[in-house]
Amino acid sequence: MGVFIQNPPSQPPRLPNIEWTYSVVGRFFDFAPSNTSFITNIVNNHWITRGSIRILRTGDYFIFECQDPRDCDAILNRHTSVIDGKLMTFRSSFANQVPSSINFSLATIWVRIHNLPWRFLEHEWTAKILSHVGVVEVVEDTGPGLPHEAFLRAKILVDLTRPLIPGCFMPLDDGQVVWVYFRYEGVFKFCKQCGCVGHHTGHCPMSAYDVHHLIHRRFSEFEHDGLTLMFGPIETPLYTNLIRGLPDRFVYRNARVDLTRFVPAHDPYVFGERHV
Repeated sequence: MGVFIQNPPSQPPRLPNIEWTYSVVGRFFDFAPSNTSFITNIVNNHWITRGSIRILRTGDYFIFECQDPRDCDAILNRHTSVIDGKLMTFRSSFANQVPSSINFSLATIWVRIHNLPWRFLEHEWTAKILSHVGVVEVVEDTGPGLPHEAFLRAKILVDLTRPLIPGCFMPLDDGQVVWVYFRYEGVFKFCKQCGCVGHHTGHCPMSAYDVHHLIHRRFSEFEHDGLTLMFGPIETPLYTNLIRGLPDRFVYRNARVDLTRFVPAHDPYVFGERHV
């Protein structure tokens, strides 16, 4: 129960004028978001855009107001980026939307499959192996023959609120199995207790009891889907340093983004309705 406020203030609040039609909202999946000036510097120097992008911040939310609407579409199409070693997801929004109602937990991440036997280094195995990790969107085509690097790679849609899957077992011809592990590109901050991104083990907000049930529920879902679970030695930790992104260098901590590669459907600049 509460009162209904009908009459707006006589003087509107002094908020910046935002063109929401050409804006997207981003949020870091991290306990320590980067500051606005750093993000602005990355966008200006590491993003290839069609026009300028103004960045505004309120709380943990960052508004990217694009001068060119095609840049806005391209950011939404990209969905996820890595800035300062932290994953940021992008969503569309509008002036009357409540920020807390937007779900930023779904992210697109490139995942590598390492330690595969020779006969599994084939394009068709990528989607099969990673289908239980998330929704496979793009499988990297390695072409004919052996891949350039001895691993498979795909872009998948994952829920960052759930523990990452460290790897899986693969059968061999002699009845034995081999463990293959996953490397999540763009994941530089990872908890080896709960298996989630966005914080280190020493700052995990969950108790050991909650972590046990979270991970147990995650792997129980595989059994419900008819998959067989295998367990390694008891003293072996489930989550290790093998779950990490690329080497911790500036170029990998701040993804270079080319927004001009994305061409929206019915782009008037492409189909002749406008001239530049």
